[in-house]
Amino acid sequence: MTRKLNNDATMATVSAAFRDIWTTLENQDSLKIGTAHEELRMAVIRKLMDLVAEGTTDREELKRKVLKTVPLR
Repeated sequence: MTRKLNNDATMATVSAAFRDIWTTLENQDSLKIGTAHEELRMAVIRKLMDLVAEGTTDREELKRKVLKTVPLR
């Protein structure tokens, strides 16, 4: 069973984690690695949603786990 993201606090945390992740990718020039921005953006969002569905709702933990799955320069 997956959890719904209907909690405002969870949504705010996921949004903040996404901004943190995207900023990290921009700062490390990882957005120039050949993956289309929209494709990478959707992959990050899917991973965030998967983690939240599994019960992860801590901003830093979300960021750490997602960044482990993205190839960084």
